[in-house]
Amino acid sequence: MNIKSTLLTILILIAPFLVNADYKDGYLAYEKGDYVTAFKEWKVLAEQDHATAQHQLILLYKEGKGVQKDLTKADYWTVRRNKTLSYGLEESDLMKNFYLLNDKGDYAAALKELKPLAALGYPLAQLNLGISYTRGGNMTLKDIKKAKFWLQKVFDNPHRSQQKSAREEWDKYELWKY
Repeated sequence: MNIKSTLLTILILIAPFLVNADYKDGYLAYEKGDYVTAFKEWKVLAEQDHATAQHQLILLYKEGKGVQKDLTKADYWTVRRNKTLSYGLEESDLMKNFYLLNDKGDYAAALKELKPLAALGYPLAQLNLGISYTRGGNMTLKDIKKAKFWLQKVFDNPHRSQQKSAREEWDKYELWKY
């Protein structure tokens, strides 16, 4: 078993316990046999590149629970889930150096790692840069204009994995006012 398969298996097993209430609502509905509600809850998340929700849609389409059995749609979600996981693993791997440098307190070097990743379109890097500029601190000075720029990049990013966190930051610091 290769590392990606191992990580996929681990993710699928533990993710239901780590994710937000919408997933849990879908899970509770599924456990009660309310597959239509489970599908509705998970589909919204799946469209936002939530890999575990995508996996659940695959199973629902394969089994015909809450939806008409449709192997073509199951295949579509399989491909999309695999892309989501692959992208997430790639992004996590690229972010390792940033986290290591940041944890060591080498903020200048951490920022040098982060900026190119954000510019390449990695939403986690964009989010971290936006938060850094919103709050100011060790890595950057507070700069609301730059914060808005990077958080807007997260909102515009086709990989939606960090949009909820970006929205929370945007709202908490009321960036729409600037």
